[in-house]
Amino acid sequence: MKVVGEEPRWLRVIEGIVMKGPRLRTRAFIPFALLLLWLATRGPLNLWGLALAALGEMLRLWASGHIHKGGEILTTSGPYAFCRNPLYLGSLLLAAGLALAVNSPWLAAALAGLFIAFHFITIAHEERRLETRYGTAYTEYRHHVPRLLPRPFPWKGRQNKGFSLACLLANREHWRALAWGLFAGIMLFLSGVTSPG
Repeated sequence: MKVVGEEPRWLRVIEGIVMKGPRLRTRAFIPFALLLLWLATRGPLNLWGLALAALGEMLRLWASGHIHKGGEILTTSGPYAFCRNPLYLGSLLLAAGLALAVNSPWLAAALAGLFIAFHFITIAHEERRLETRYGTAYTEYRHHVPRLLPRPFPWKGRQNKGFSLACLLANREHWRALAWGLFAGIMLFLSGVTSPG
């Protein structure tokens, strides 16, 4: 018998997967990373792809210097004035850029599809939590700022708050940036070592 107000079972299953999201994303990166390293040995890298990946990581660093996860006030400064999910947008650019760096448009398209499928479920779940937590402040923010594709100009109702190194360090994005740089260096090395000439 269904209890009034209880979510459908399929939605609870999806939300259970979403709650494991960070761990799943970390585990999913391992085969992706191995595939990228193998593809890097097959020829020279596309530097435009690496540039796109670097842009994605810079966006993540910028966002991490603004967001107070679990804070009392909704973050609307920095990249959050352009889109509501700059960390996810940065991850998408990073993954697609790495796939394009190994000259694999099919891998980039597959990653974009998987990203959209998984992250839109995650984002929808997070939006419900944010609306419950921040109420009308979040509703107004959601009304003016797009979910993922950035607006051309920052939202006028944003917070007037600058980048915070303390936030960046608390969010540990500097370690991810270091790991990405090391990984890109290994890809470049493998590509150069195995390329003819």
